[in-house]
Amino acid sequence: LKMDVEGYEKRILVGAKNTIRRFSPVMSMSAYHHPSDKKELPAFIQSIAPDYKYKIYMENEEDIVFWK
Repeated sequence: LKMDVEGYEKRILVGAKNTIRRFSPVMSMSAYHHPSDKKELPAFIQSIAPDYKYKIYMENEEDIVFWK
């Protein structure tokens, strides 16, 4: 699941909670639209499924990748 939805990442994740729990997709999303994204997005994913791991990539833009 790849997202770059211009700051609406968390809203989409809220709507996808059951899908994330059920299918455990690998997810990649932008994390630079809001100053709190780098903390709030991982915290939200781990509240849904605590066994997710993640890494923040700061190359051209700031992106977060989640996987199990």
